[in-house]
Amino acid sequence: HEHKAPAYDEYLGCDEGQTPSGTAVVVVENFHGGQKNMWHSLANHHGIWLLLQVLEASPSDVTAILPSQYGSPFQYPPRFVSDVLWPMHIHTNEVPSQTNCFEKLIFMETNSAPYWSLRFIKETCSAESPYMKMHQQFHEEAREAALSVLNLDKHLTNTTHTEHRPKVCYMSRRLRPERKRHFSKSFETFIDRKLDDWAAGYGASIDFQKLEFDESFPFAMQVQQSAECSILFGAHGAGLGHMVWMESGAQVIEIGNRMACENYYKSMAQWYGHEYTCFSELQDHNIRHDKNQVYHYLNVTLLLDVLDKAVEPHLP
Repeated sequence: HEHKAPAYDEYLGCDEGQTPSGTAVVVVENFHGGQKNMWHSLANHHGIWLLLQVLEASPSDVTAILPSQYGSPFQYPPRFVSDVLWPMHIHTNEVPSQTNCFEKLIFMETNSAPYWSLRFIKETCSAESPYMKMHQQFHEEAREAALSVLNLDKHLTNTTHTEHRPKVCYMSRRLRPERKRHFSKSFETFIDRKLDDWAAGYGASIDFQKLEFDESFPFAMQVQQSAECSILFGAHGAGLGHMVWMESGAQVIEIGNRMACENYYKSMAQWYGHEYTCFSELQDHNIRHDKNQVYHYLNVTLLLDVLDKAVEPHLP
């Protein structure tokens, strides 16, 4: 990415009478790279967070994030992941007044995903391994930062997965028809009716909610609704990345091909301490989709059985 490399002299150079001070994080393709995609945005944030960890640099040390066109200042009200995770990287979300003459520059270049290639490692890391501990710490800090920025930390209705009735969240892709991996209109009507009937059978014992997120839906509400989920399920897609706001110990059920399950949200669920089921790995899933991965059929009875098993531990 040489054509995107920043002009370091511009940041390091001091004007007459200036004394170098502060720390700038210089990130090419950083926070807003893939900003509309939870997967890629979280990957970038994790890479930057990990670099600060390695360098033992605290967000309180960072006085600017540059180049500004790649993600600083952060927006409020929030529109993207970056806008709620800024406390993990810098002490303030105000526009930095300092643009040069820094004492220290921390350089980070990311493409679509700086650390996700580790998902291809086939060996299993225990929950106590440094690798898994690192992911768990990132999850805890990301969730804490988002809830704090949005002032949600004291207002969630479902603070644990055991003390309250479970909230079962269906991550619908109905509003994303241009994307792959969504239900056809005819099948969507059918499965929506089946899910509504299933939820009604539990009465007040569960809270069932369909999550339908797009750019028009306030990001703060996306975080709040996701953070309260005890069980999150839906087709493979960036929306499942909202599991990052969920408290560890939740359950994630993904409908997607086996390769997609293993390489993406299965890893994420394990990193963040969630139980995980890949529906496509179950016998008799009967998923049928066309070449554009639009789903026309799946074994709904089996899906409801999986949801029953997920709900059961939460019931009195």
